Amino acid sequence: MSTPSSPALQLLRRAQDRDLAGEGIPVALALLDETGADPAAASAVASPADAALVAQLDALRAELAPDQRDGDLGVIASLVTAAAFHEAEQLGRPAPEAGPPPPSSSSRTGRARLGWRRHREALAAGRVLRVVNYHNTPEHGRDGLRAELARFAEHWVGVGWEDLLAFYAAGAWPDDRPRFAPVFYEGYANSAQVAAPVCEELGLTGWFPVCTGFLQCPPAQQELFARSHFIAVDPAERDGRRLAMSPEEAAALAGRHVVLPHTSSHDGIGETSLGAGEDDVEREVAAPLRLLQEWTGGRAAPATAWMGGTPWGLHPGHDAAVRAAGHQLVISNTAVQRVAAGDAAQRAG
Repeated sequence: MSTPSSPALQLLRRAQDRDLAGEGIPVALALLDETGADPAAASAVASPADAALVAQLDALRAELAPDQRDGDLGVIASLVTAAAFHEAEQLGRPAPEAGPPPPSSSSRTGRARLGWRRHREALAAGRVLRVVNYHNTPEHGRDGLRAELARFAEHWVGVGWEDLLAFYAAGAWPDDRPRFAPVFYEGYANSAQVAAPVCEELGLTGWFPVCTGFLQCPPAQQELFARSHFIAVDPAERDGRRLAMSPEEAAALAGRHVVLPHTSSHDGIGETSLGAGEDDVEREVAAPLRLLQEWTGGRAAPATAWMGGTPWGLHPGHDAAVRAAGHQLVISNTAVQRVAAGDAAQRAG
């Protein structure tokens, strides 16, 4: 007899199925303010939707073994994704009667810099951004993408770069309606040709983290580049067409949406060496922002996201390189962290 799968596992399976089908994955990112700050010190108050999200998160957390370590970001990312996916599935349905929240398990372990408590406190305080992550958005999926984003936009308020900076300045959103951002990774041509027009039809700001090396690659070599750098290629587009958006398309997007670097080669921290004489950091951290600023006339957002979603605060050498390059935000699997010193209200360039 098979053992029934847990609620968390069922949610994560459905989320993975959506990813494999090229559909969006709802997640929730804790806005952790300045790096090193204590989220509990801010004055933001969670909305009813945020409180329900945290209650679901606690219920899923209770499925884990009691000795699960506080700082396991893989577990945190899985639980936050499962809770956010559950929330997205319930949009438009009658809310269940509120009961007492399940006991938090966060007291079992000490505070880690980026551990369970830190993320949970940020979410419980209303410092949360709903994100729907997309990768390839081919033409044959346009109608489904429009229907999906329209559903999210009916219940959540889209945000752009200036909205996010205003959040950091105020420490809270201007009201208790959930905020969200549709994010389209890698820099696909169909992000510019399909996803961006759909966002514009719906009055949404899209977020486009692009791999600048993908954009610079000659079209005849782009499928090989993609397959060599963990960038999926839709079967309908395996006909030699240009797979990456052009620098000119990135510049046009930056006039209406948020365009930011996602490294050059779709690399993670583990592939980006800090050794003497190495040019990995220049290629993957500094050059992508400089190129995007050049292509977009200074309109690219000074934020970055590592492949694999590594947050700020775990790798001091790479963190220093991110800061030195002029990035103000790091977007990871579980958080958006403001890392630049001084006034983050001004864009680089």
